[in-house]
Amino acid sequence: MDGKDERLEPVRGFAVKALRLDPETWREFVSEEENQVTFSTFFNTQDCTHLFICRGPDSGLSVSLDFPKNVQTKVICVSKTGREVISKENARKSLMIEEVQGEDAMSFIISVSEEVTCPLLSNPEVSSSWAAGVAEEALRFLEKQKNEALVMKAQIEGRTFLPYPDALRYHNFHDDIHDDALHEDNVHDDREGRKLSDVKLLHACDSTIIEWAGLVSEFLQQDSSQPVLDGLKPLPSEEFHFWKNRLKNLHFIQRQLMSSRAQQVASVVEQAESVYWSTLRDIYRDVQEGLKEAEDVTLNLTPLQEKLEEVEQMEYQQLGDNMAAVMEEVRLLWIRSEFYCKPCRIVVLLQEVCNLFIQTSRKFLRGEEVMRGLVSDPGPVLDDVRLVIWTLQALKEAYSQCRTQLENQQQVSGVCVYVSRCESEVVRPDLRYLQLDQRLFTSSQF
Repeated sequence: MDGKDERLEPVRGFAVKALRLDPETWREFVSEEENQVTFSTFFNTQDCTHLFICRGPDSGLSVSLDFPKNVQTKVICVSKTGREVISKENARKSLMIEEVQGEDAMSFIISVSEEVTCPLLSNPEVSSSWAAGVAEEALRFLEKQKNEALVMKAQIEGRTFLPYPDALRYHNFHDDIHDDALHEDNVHDDREGRKLSDVKLLHACDSTIIEWAGLVSEFLQQDSSQPVLDGLKPLPSEEFHFWKNRLKNLHFIQRQLMSSRAQQVASVVEQAESVYWSTLRDIYRDVQEGLKEAEDVTLNLTPLQEKLEEVEQMEYQQLGDNMAAVMEEVRLLWIRSEFYCKPCRIVVLLQEVCNLFIQTSRKFLRGEEVMRGLVSDPGPVLDDVRLVIWTLQALKEAYSQCRTQLENQQQVSGVCVYVSRCESEVVRPDLRYLQLDQRLFTSSQF
């Protein structure tokens, strides 16, 4: 294959116009050996149904048989309208070419599969001349690709998509043989065909449940503590966002599990007494328990969220007087929530609250301006430093008060251990740093 391959002509014409390429750039692009292999594989392999061309990070062109990830620029999507080898004679009528934004590439794959290739392959008139099983295998491949795109697209959007077995679409649940006596000649063949169909359907449903279990488990294992464990400094807003998104996605999963197709999957495995029937029941149970937890946490986090949003709108001079009110909301959250009253969760929340006020204090002092001010006019700067020290001391006292109240209510000691850590590793070092600055310049001020 070379740059003069006539099969490339419709792709060249579209790409040059859409990506505003000069002829020499295109010739160099299609002349590269690696790219020639990719084009040849796409044109000559029946199972390769999509091709993507886009600009790479270095502004050069790239081509791939897989949809590009993390691409924000234009992507040229080339798709076959059927499962066939592309020749110079059929290239123009057998290729669908479209320009999409990088993040829409998966949407394009989904729409082409649903609206063009899958309907064509499932049409007996189209596949009647093919060898036995070819159309079925091609359809299974394309539908698997479509489902993978749907799952990934949903994950990017923060959702969990549960793909359904496509065998449900072609299985007639109501075509039962009730009057064998009227069809004695055909009964045996019908029963054999039905038995094979039922086995395929059960296998598809079992495989689907395994995939659902993995997707749901992966989502439920996500935890708001991960940023802290990764050494980051998350704020309370990230905690609120995590639980709201969790609740939203669990409702989305529940709607899928209650859909008619999901109920058909459940009916198939239950009637067949499949070992995966219990797995499906576990999925239902886990989602319901997750929903109950997320609803409880989201509801009881709201008062703290509202209080922190109110505090963030205040002048820095007002923060110290509101530390106790913030800690009181943390204490009430522990008391009210059935699912949030766990040391590990309060530990994360207190860390996030602490991060918020430390960040706010640092923004208020504006380090570079502090150093310049200490040289030119130390008086106002030292006043700001004293205010920050007082505010952080108020935070420390609010921690201590919250700890005492939790101890009086016989709560677990994990919270108190964490508060001690905050005092020794977060609050005190900041206080020591600020007090050091204060001592360095006190002699010149007084």
